[in-house]
Amino acid sequence: MTSSADLKYKHGYVLPPHPKAFGIRSRIRKIASAFGATFHIKGGMPDDSIKLPIIMNARFLILTKEEITMQRILVYLTATLLLSVALVFVPTAGAVPKKGTLRVSGDNTWIAFVDGEKVAEGNNWQVATVSEFPIKSGFAVVAVYVHDAEPGAAGRGGFLADIILDDGGYIGTSDSKGDKKDTWPGWKSDAGKPIGQRNDGWEKPKFDDKKWVEPMEYEQFGGGIWGFGAGAMRVILQKPDCLAHWIWAGPNDAADEVYFRYTIGTLAVEPQEKLATSWGKIKTTY
Repeated sequence: MTSSADLKYKHGYVLPPHPKAFGIRSRIRKIASAFGATFHIKGGMPDDSIKLPIIMNARFLILTKEEITMQRILVYLTATLLLSVALVFVPTAGAVPKKGTLRVSGDNTWIAFVDGEKVAEGNNWQVATVSEFPIKSGFAVVAVYVHDAEPGAAGRGGFLADIILDDGGYIGTSDSKGDKKDTWPGWKSDAGKPIGQRNDGWEKPKFDDKKWVEPMEYEQFGGGIWGFGAGAMRVILQKPDCLAHWIWAGPNDAADEVYFRYTIGTLAVEPQEKLATSWGKIKTTY
């Protein structure tokens, strides 16, 4: 029967069976094993030396006890450095964005807010506004008012927007029923009075929008009745390309004063006041 002392090495000989070397041997074995090497004890070696493999190329060194101590320190430092680099470059699960970019177009005019503060205003649907905004603790509320200048059936209202997050997330306007690759549930809409007559705080983060409805989805950017202006719009709506859909609060030949909201994340307040979150439904698309 073959004893462990007679076993041939796979990656090299490691550590003599001398009692004084047991502590060092076991520690080096644990460290090197993490790199996938296989170790066996080899008898008949001098007590004042230990044979170790250089794992990357299977070459070998004979080290004195003093050299072993230094070698062990270097191995620990190397392993620590590799782990630190891995932690820096591997994305952290559950990371939240800190900044966002809001791009908005509306037929015919619009005013955009983030967390209750006005960030943009426009009156030409072929020229989208672009606004950068901070995201505090992973939470922000985007609110947009759109006015259709042609009353009722005389015209068609439309709202198109997307939100680009600094963690790679992308959110476009849509309903919740389409293909997952270009659907972003969570948008809410409400038809009401002109903005000058509305003072209920609809644009504020803590506003209760539970009675608001899911918007009606129309053509995706580039198609439909707004398609002829897509070329001009792409000058702004690129990097990333816009994947959003035109939406409205119900039929777009009815209401003329329409409001929209989208909540990123969850507001960190008392449980009774928490807003509904759509954070888990954000998709990475670029």
